Amino acid sequence: VGLPSISVVAPKGEEWEEIEITIDSGACETVLPSRMLMSIKLQSNDASRRGDEYEVANGHTIPVEGEKRCIMMTSGSCVPKGIVFQVSNVHKPLMSVGSMADAGFDCILSKDGGVMRDRDSGEEVPLIRRGNLYILRAWVKDAESAFGRQS
Repeated sequence: VGLPSISVVAPKGEEWEEIEITIDSGACETVLPSRMLMSIKLQSNDASRRGDEYEVANGHTIPVEGEKRCIMMTSGSCVPKGIVFQVSNVHKPLMSVGSMADAGFDCILSKDGGVMRDRDSGEEVPLIRRGNLYILRAWVKDAESAFGRQS
């Protein structure tokens, strides 16, 4: 039995793309690798214009390239949610637990998996445990029209 998925019924260029996001309590920002979601426009932001950098686990730094604004659906979602990924040369998408908490979600992790629980609605989004990693399976698409055009 496979995991539930979203049917793709949209005009060309507006399809949902499935991604897996690693939940990371050490990440200060929710980030996306430069090579992912190429159909979604990379927008400059204050961090990229200032030349900000992230320090990675080995002590090296990598520049912030901008951001991608998305609409996201997950298993357990009642409605689509907006998410802004910072873009940099990371290896895989990372979801900041701190950013989740600031957005109104509690992150509950256990030996069998976990959930992100919306404090307002009670909605629970399942997290998959793979070894010592917790993964959010999500479907995203461009949200430029939902957020408005920014440069």
